[in-house]
Amino acid sequence: VDVIFEKKNCDEAADALLIEAVDRSGAVFVKKLTDYRNGTFTGQIQSFFVSDSIKEGFINAVGDMSTKCVREFRLMATLNNTPQHSFVSRLAEEYDSTAAVKDKARNYRINYRRLEFDVVGCDDVYENRELLKDKLVLIGMMEEGSDMHLTPLGEIPGLKVLAYSIQTVLEKKDIRTIDDGSLMALSVIICFITVLWQFYVMRFISGRKSFWGVLLGNSRLFSRLLTFVWLGLIAWITYVVYEKYDYNIPMAMILAPVVLVAEGRNLYSAIVKAYTKTRYGSIFENSLYK
Repeated sequence: VDVIFEKKNCDEAADALLIEAVDRSGAVFVKKLTDYRNGTFTGQIQSFFVSDSIKEGFINAVGDMSTKCVREFRLMATLNNTPQHSFVSRLAEEYDSTAAVKDKARNYRINYRRLEFDVVGCDDVYENRELLKDKLVLIGMMEEGSDMHLTPLGEIPGLKVLAYSIQTVLEKKDIRTIDDGSLMALSVIICFITVLWQFYVMRFISGRKSFWGVLLGNSRLFSRLLTFVWLGLIAWITYVVYEKYDYNIPMAMILAPVVLVAEGRNLYSAIVKAYTKTRYGSIFENSLYK
C-alpha cells in the first residue's frame, strides 16, 4: 500500500474499519525515512496505526543529484543505525522468497522497460477480482499529481516506479553499468579505431584517379558523413548490449571524443606544418598530416 495515513480521521468509525482491514490484510505499507545525518536516518514518517505486527518498508528514492531523475533504488538503509528494509525489498520477498538479493548494501538500477502494468480503478476491484487473484497488487495513486517522478521514460507516477523496481528484483535483471576505468579504456580504443579507419578509407578513395575519387577524397563533408555513420553504428551496438544483456554503456564519454577526432587531427596537422618550417622539421618528415 503506497499510502501513508499520517493522522487519524475525524470519523472514528472509519478509522476503526481501516485498522481492522489493515490487521486482516497482511499488506505491506510504506513509510518514509527522514533527517539523514552521519550515514543514517534519524526520523521517519509512518501511518498512525503502525504496530509490531504491521509490515513496512521505506520508499525513499535514489535520484540523480543534478536532474532528480530516479534511476536507482536501494534495498536497505539504517534508521538510527538500525537496518531497515525498503518497500521494494519487503514486497518482492513477501511475494517470492527466491527473489531475495544477497548484496543489499549497494544501489540497484531500475530496469525501465516498456511494460504495461494492469491498472484497476478503486470502483472496479470486485469486477476484476480474477485479474488480481494471486497477483502482487500495489495500491496508490496513478493519476497525475504531486507523486510524479522524472525517469528515463519521462514523468510517471511513483507507484509505477515502485512497480518497475519490484519487477527488477523479481526478474533479477537490474541494469549494470560499466566502471569508469573500463569506459575510459573503451573510449580510447574506439577513438584509435576511428582515426585508423578514417585515414585508410580516405587514403584509399583519394588514391583513385577518377573524378569521384578525387572529389570524395578531398571532401570534408564526406569525411563527416562517414563519422556520422560510424557513430550510428556504435550507438546501435550499445543499444543491443543494453537490450540483450541489461548492460549500460554511457555514450557521452565515447561519442564526445569521437566527434572531436576531426578537430584533433586538424590541430595536429597545423602543429606539424608549423614545426616543419622550423629547426624541428626533421622530426615530422614522415608525418601523415604534414
